[in-house]
Amino acid sequence: MRKRFIFDLDGTLVPTQLVYSQAIGEFQLVMLHALGRYAPHIKDIGNQFDAIDAAMVKMENPRTGQPYGFSVDRFSDAMVRCYEKLCTAQDRTSDPAVIAEVQRIAHRVIEPSAYQEVGLVSGATRVLDTLQNRGADLVLLTKHEDATFQQEKIEALGLTRWFPEPRIVSEKTVRTFAELAGPKDAWLNWSIGDSFPSDIEPALQAGLNAIFIPSPDRWTFERQRESELLQQWGQDRLVCIRDIRELLQQKECCRP
Repeated sequence: MRKRFIFDLDGTLVPTQLVYSQAIGEFQLVMLHALGRYAPHIKDIGNQFDAIDAAMVKMENPRTGQPYGFSVDRFSDAMVRCYEKLCTAQDRTSDPAVIAEVQRIAHRVIEPSAYQEVGLVSGATRVLDTLQNRGADLVLLTKHEDATFQQEKIEALGLTRWFPEPRIVSEKTVRTFAELAGPKDAWLNWSIGDSFPSDIEPALQAGLNAIFIPSPDRWTFERQRESELLQQWGQDRLVCIRDIRELLQQKECCRP
């Protein structure tokens, strides 16, 4: 019987966090240059930014009146706030030119070319080719507030070769996974992703199986309930692997 593999995109097939990390590194260098001898240690700049960025996830975005969530507005505004906080700590006035540069850096993460440069995670091409050659159904399910950007990113990465009709949603829900799997053969379906709350738990609740590939550099708030959820669901329908290249070794789902 045909199996269906529902892949997440960001953090699973493409190292999205690397693009963000590159932007954060560039931001830190700009801070060192802008603040000169008043600049704190580069690690302290990074720690301050991480704290501000994580705190802003649930804060209201003044542009929309809704929580920032995982939007680029949050990422950009967190960088600006971090810069302004560093200036205040040294009794300095923020420079509009520096703010503009910081915003440019932050918005780099929504340029498809940035993802084309980093490419897919190591081993992804072989995994997708192998599953496709074995006759499996491959589905790409990705969450993003800007469907146009996400589609452009998918095309820039060449993923339409395996996923001609990617599914882009604003939120991954139990219903989303149930609709993709179908009611009769949910046990033949596997959701594969790096986010337990988004890719794994709703899939399990929908009756699917799941393969969890936690990213070592995932967001702090992604880790908070992870261990609890792993204990809750156990290993009957849940496989945990360290790297996408291990996927083909899993006899439960991927061996012919």
